Amino acid sequence: MIENAFIIGVDHHLSSLDKRAALNDLNVTSLQKALQLKELYVLSTCNRYELYAVAPCAHSAKAAQSQLLQILNSQLGGDVSGAVYQKTGQDMLRHGFQVASSLESMVVGEPQILGQMKKAYQDAKVHGSIGSGLEKFLTTAFHVGKRVRHETCLAKEPVSVASNAVHLLNQKLPGKKNAFILVIGAGEMCSAAVKHLHSFGYQNVLILNRTIQKAWSLAEELGYSAAPIADMLKWLPKAQAVVTCVAAQKPILNENDFQNCQSNLLVVDMAVPRNVAEAVGQLNNVELLDMDSLAQSVALSKEKRAAHVADAQRIIEEEVEAFDRWSSERQNAHMVKHLRASFEAVRQEVLGTGASAEVEAATRLLLNKILHQPTQMIKSGYVPPKGVEMVLGMMFGLRCPRVQFLQMDAASLQKGECPFVDVIRQEGLDQTATH
Repeated sequence: MIENAFIIGVDHHLSSLDKRAALNDLNVTSLQKALQLKELYVLSTCNRYELYAVAPCAHSAKAAQSQLLQILNSQLGGDVSGAVYQKTGQDMLRHGFQVASSLESMVVGEPQILGQMKKAYQDAKVHGSIGSGLEKFLTTAFHVGKRVRHETCLAKEPVSVASNAVHLLNQKLPGKKNAFILVIGAGEMCSAAVKHLHSFGYQNVLILNRTIQKAWSLAEELGYSAAPIADMLKWLPKAQAVVTCVAAQKPILNENDFQNCQSNLLVVDMAVPRNVAEAVGQLNNVELLDMDSLAQSVALSKEKRAAHVADAQRIIEEEVEAFDRWSSERQNAHMVKHLRASFEAVRQEVLGTGASAEVEAATRLLLNKILHQPTQMIKSGYVPPKGVEMVLGMMFGLRCPRVQFLQMDAASLQKGECPFVDVIRQEGLDQTATH
């Protein structure tokens, strides 16, 4: 699975908010068909857009990667080589496990990412794009994320983008616990922000939402008020701070909407794509904090948690090695299965029909003895798995899915060409063969 899998993505480390948001327009179903991938998992959050894929073989994986880069270039309008990362093999495992453990999050240790990954996993299962490869990888990633939360101190004093946003808001509104704060949205991010506002002692909070029942439920829990999102422009001029995070493909607030707002209005936009037009930040009476701005404010949080990152990384390396072993054993088991099936087919052909029970038993015993040593060597990983597959595939014509069998036709042999020798040289197995 490892050789056939890859990740391509962009995140807050290398790309701007607008670039990340632009990728949300990609149609996953169309993407899967275009890439001819049966296994595709998309993780889209405020801070990252990543595609995890497993292809039928290493060759098709490389082809899919190349095609996907072209699609991303087109979607983002130019060369994205500096903003897009690609990972394969153990690097893919390590990255996925780090993401699940929140080591790659804007706020290291935040608890939301694991839930976001699980939701994306359920969505992918509904679309039928999770096969055995991604199933194993993702369930292992969830396990690693839980281990890191339970076995390290990263989860102590839990933080999130929402909590950091409210911390920043609190710093900019010193001593203003009666300030009128308008919260637009009642989803996961805004719900968390509202609870943090309550813990800081802010008393005058109005929650707007498309589904008014959801807004009222959250408001009643904390002693706040609620109203329909349709009343947004009615309440905006009265607000001293605005916190927003709703799902929308275009900004729901533009420059003209802030003409009558109070001076020194603080606007915290936690949405991707933006809820508030970027140009609003240029207005003299508005201070706009978007996700890119919030990224700068969490550097101190990362420094405070850096001491615990090493503990998390040790767990991740353990799990990477364990997964790698499992993958190698699985690959070798497939090879053993096809090797024995190939020999069994020859045995059956030689026996024909009407063989006595004694001959049947004797040939089966002979076959087991002949294959015992090769089987043990393959299972133990004595020779690199890829080399084993190439050599055995060529020698016995195995049709194992991962073997790219090289035909040695009569014409090639007459010319003195032997692909078998070339493969041995390429795989570095010529030295092994002489010992």
